[in-house]
Amino acid sequence: MSPGVTALQHSLPILLEGLAAEVPALDIAALRLDSRQVEKGDLFIALRGHAQDGREFLAQAAASGAAAALVEDELPLRLSPLPMVVIPNLRHRLCEIAGRFFREPSREMHIAAVTGTNGKTTVSQLFARLVRSVGYDCGVIGTLGASLDGGVHSSVHTTPDSIALQEILAGWAGQAVPFVSMEVSSHALHQGRVNTLDIDTAIFTNLTRDHLDYHGDMQSYGEAKARLFAFESLRTAILNADDPFSRHLAQRVPTGVSVLRYGIEDSTAEVRLSHLKLSRAGLRFRFESPWGEATLTCPLLGKFNAVNLLAALTAALQAGLPFKAVMEAVESLASVPGRMEPLRVAGGPLVVIDYAHTPDALRQVLLTLREQCQGSLIAVFGCGGDRDRGKRPLMAEAVSATADRAVITSDNPRSEEPLAIIADIQASMKGDYLVCADRAEAIRLAIESAGAKDCVLIAGKGHEDYQIVGQERLPFSDTAVAQQALARLAA
Repeated sequence: MSPGVTALQHSLPILLEGLAAEVPALDIAALRLDSRQVEKGDLFIALRGHAQDGREFLAQAAASGAAAALVEDELPLRLSPLPMVVIPNLRHRLCEIAGRFFREPSREMHIAAVTGTNGKTTVSQLFARLVRSVGYDCGVIGTLGASLDGGVHSSVHTTPDSIALQEILAGWAGQAVPFVSMEVSSHALHQGRVNTLDIDTAIFTNLTRDHLDYHGDMQSYGEAKARLFAFESLRTAILNADDPFSRHLAQRVPTGVSVLRYGIEDSTAEVRLSHLKLSRAGLRFRFESPWGEATLTCPLLGKFNAVNLLAALTAALQAGLPFKAVMEAVESLASVPGRMEPLRVAGGPLVVIDYAHTPDALRQVLLTLREQCQGSLIAVFGCGGDRDRGKRPLMAEAVSATADRAVITSDNPRSEEPLAIIADIQASMKGDYLVCADRAEAIRLAIESAGAKDCVLIAGKGHEDYQIVGQERLPFSDTAVAQQALARLAA
């Protein structure tokens, strides 16, 4: 149980009021999606997934002491060893049920939710840092895990399942945490994981190709993202004026919701960044907004990070944080783990770790480094297995067009053969490149071949401390391997 969450006991009829016709008069101790975690008095929620059907584990849940189970249809009722409650479209009702169980914690805090293809982690982390800089606690939920301290915690999903999510929020509500910054993935929106959260601010970063193995096409992918901007709880929608999809999102926003646009290229945006100067030391720019103007410097790298920062600043100021204190905090904002994270040793190349795993993100990172690199730009990259194969030639094209040299390697191959993935990439590669399927060796090779004025980008995995090979998550860190290689250069 999360810190701050007191032991709860719920009447099942009250918990499911209005959701089911017939509900047994039982008390429920906990909500469980995994039958292996069920204890006496728990409610087992038997969801049907892509790989498994939760109804297959009803007997295991019953043997562990489950009080009852929720299912989506009546098919297994006569076969069930447990009292059953049928709830149509159960997956999309789960956030509501969990919210009731944990006493609606999202109503007790200001939640800023970020969606988009690229930039979600950076924007959510920057918003949280700005909030903390003025003295407030702020929880963060996303790709780096869930935390109050800004650290990296293991996370399987960008957005947790509905029960885990509501429990995390309940823990923070119990500690009187006033702000939460969270990433909301297209998968989470499509699957209804956040359906009934009381979200105050919705932030859109951009829309480019990703997850088409799941959504099928860009229209469906975009529509999944758009769901966040139709929440009735919204007070503010913050949109990237430089991304064309924002015009569609603006039409989805409920009446009465404030819409703020941020951007660099669009001069009509309410929040703007101008006179941008980029260097290895970071950013320098003029910030213009309804709350005031300021000339700022920031150690973040790259134009795309300037846009990410603009989104976070807009959310922070719209949430009521004091303008002067927020502006002062910008100067000390460090890079987010695994997002344009620089590594340096005296006499060695600039090495940058970045999570870029989409064609657009990879292109943007390479263009940023191209502008700052005095020598050769070297890219180490691969593509994930069991994911959108259509990205592979596009990733190759992005690297071929911008990098001087490349090392094609494994990312998270999952069930695919690493060399088969690499072959798909190679088919569209041009210029000077090597193939090294061993990712650790590929990183070492790139760094050891680089000169002091060169830049080495290690792309695709960012903060991850594992590599998925087959069904295993093997310990692996791009940052640790790169630091070891740099240490050898400095020795």
